[in-house]
Amino acid sequence: MTTEPNAQPTGEQPADQQPQTIDPSRVLTDERGHIVVKDGRVQLKPEPQRTAMRAAGRPATEEPGEPEPTEQSQATEQEPAAGYRLETPSDVPTAAAIKWDSTLDGFSKAASGAGIPQPIAQNLMQSFIDADAALGGYGNGENAYTSEDAESSLRAFWGREAYDGQMRKVWKTVKGLGTHFAEWLDGSGMGDHPAVCVALANWADTKLTKAQAQAELSKIMSDEKSDYFSQDSWRRQPAVVRVKMLGRLAYAEDAPVSHPVARARNAEAARVEQAATKARADARSEAAALVAKLDKGTPAEREATKKRFIELTARL
Repeated sequence: MTTEPNAQPTGEQPADQQPQTIDPSRVLTDERGHIVVKDGRVQLKPEPQRTAMRAAGRPATEEPGEPEPTEQSQATEQEPAAGYRLETPSDVPTAAAIKWDSTLDGFSKAASGAGIPQPIAQNLMQSFIDADAALGGYGNGENAYTSEDAESSLRAFWGREAYDGQMRKVWKTVKGLGTHFAEWLDGSGMGDHPAVCVALANWADTKLTKAQAQAELSKIMSDEKSDYFSQDSWRRQPAVVRVKMLGRLAYAEDAPVSHPVARARNAEAARVEQAATKARADARSEAAALVAKLDKGTPAEREATKKRFIELTARL
């Protein structure tokens, strides 16, 4: 589901498909500088590598006006993140987790190589598990789907009308993650696993902040007409998978601060807050003691007590 089936491995093109105007920079020459011609056709250098994607038996189509990869995405392609090994969630049965160990190792390497931060990769892997369970179970540790099987399963899962739009999200995600990740999908066969497609279709949600995820989750759960509450399984199941991802983002514990400057600022902020809390407690205690003295003593003493009481309560 993630590689264009008709893509040619080299830059060679049939004569009836060769462009009338050939880019000179792509003309293939031998060591003596002579143009290479084979079967009457000028041989061309391969085009710059692009992530090829397909839906079962059909070439992928790009959204009109789709933006080019950003500098950030290009940087992650060139500068892979430090390697990591993802952990299988504790709620997955041990027998099932063992079967998926090698696949998880491969995904961990592909994700870190694509520059995906470990928390996002972990959430993406969890989303795959949620989708796989919704599609029928944890599987046998490898992909047994053909691309035709995957398309049939996804059309049933997303609904036939939503299938094309969801697959466009998948292709866009794979394209953005780069060649290394796409090669792992193809080489492992996981590119034809419907649960992988479901997880990749929800890729945009992994970029939400905690506050944004909470807002989106609240919006879904407060709308009784949302897909999450639908009686149609093809509406409800994708929404349930998405809500689980949003929930993990919304209620995730904040990552510990590691930068020395940030730690120092946090420590200072904590010290100031502790001092302020103590000052409020002292003021409250003193004000409580003054209540009994407000109507006692000379007029001057009562006035002084009242003034002090007002000062203390203002701090509270």
